[in-house]
Amino acid sequence: MEKDKMMLLLEKYWRAETTIEEERLIKQHFATQELNDGLSEDETWFEAIKDFKAIENNEVQFTETKPKTGAKVIHLSALLKVAATIVLIAGITFLGLTVNHKLQAKRDLALQQKAEASLFSISKALNHGYNSLNEATESMSNIKSPKQ
Repeated sequence: MEKDKMMLLLEKYWRAETTIEEERLIKQHFATQELNDGLSEDETWFEAIKDFKAIENNEVQFTETKPKTGAKVIHLSALLKVAATIVLIAGITFLGLTVNHKLQAKRDLALQQKAEASLFSISKALNHGYNSLNEATESMSNIKSPKQ
């Protein structure tokens, strides 16, 4: 079949204007022609249609192509699971650090207040002792020695 005629039939096919007979002609053309005559996307489409089995019974089977040897297939669901796990771990870690930081700040404040109270108590005791010593020194200086 001529390439121009085939192009017209394909344009008609994609606009859903072909008859069943014209569709058979297109399928026959792709079944018998060599690949790479400039219609690769259309060839792929009709190759896929050819692979369908029992269309009259509404059964459609798809074939799976295996990746080339050495190629790694990364499934989106597995990738999403890994990403979700990383987000959860990062969130829990951040939350734990925040809570731990707040608890540590409360502990530090309590220790600081306790230390200030202890230092204030020591200061009061030292001031009391200093005042008592001064009083004793003054009273001793007021007592005259008997030798004089």
